[in-house]
Amino acid sequence: MDIVSRYCILQTIFSVGFWSQNEQIKHPELRSLFNSLSSTILDAPAKSTVEKYAGYFKRFVKWAEKYSEIKCVLPCQELYVGLYLQNLMQSANHYSVIESAFYGIKWAHNLAGVANPCDSEMVRLIVEALRRKLNRPIEKKSPVTSDIMIKLFSKYNSNQYYSIFFSTILLLFSVIRCTILLLTTLALGCGSRQSCYSCSDVDDPSACQTKVTCGINDVGKIDFNAIIPCTR
Repeated sequence: MDIVSRYCILQTIFSVGFWSQNEQIKHPELRSLFNSLSSTILDAPAKSTVEKYAGYFKRFVKWAEKYSEIKCVLPCQELYVGLYLQNLMQSANHYSVIESAFYGIKWAHNLAGVANPCDSEMVRLIVEALRRKLNRPIEKKSPVTSDIMIKLFSKYNSNQYYSIFFSTILLLFSVIRCTILLLTTLALGCGSRQSCYSCSDVDDPSACQTKVTCGINDVGKIDFNAIIPCTR
């Protein structure tokens, strides 16, 4: 949200409710303290949170301006807050949009020090209902089994698809091999620690290995462990 829009929203908030009491403050020292109080309160949440809530409240204000029957947005009647959330549901792809709008409206009312429609049990029920409706469970895809691969191969068992299929498999193995070589090279560059110096030192030569370990500060703060068999 741009600076002008943010200023307009905050000016609207700081002109009603608690902040309308500035007229009764007469003493210059008290007036100076009152004038600095708004910036103190804005520092309570993170700046990014203020930007987010102010942006969502601005969207609510713009929506309310389309309807002449909505006379006031601070405080706003719980009826119109509920209707706004219902309106958002028609175009929202995820519950996070509803949640952000709800907390944006709640934040503005709390900041203004006026009656908060978001404290209404009815509005809370609407938010909970929309949460259940929009938060659909993620359907996990079933793993690819050997039977599926056989059926797939049988379906496309022609020379053309045969060539494409095996070319893809070879490319995949090449990528895996290059990745292993890269990680091994990175590990060797960090230093190695041998668990045995000669394959003759152990009864089972195949058990003789060299363990290569990268320290946490050596390669992008990531540990690499590579096991390289000893050769005779």
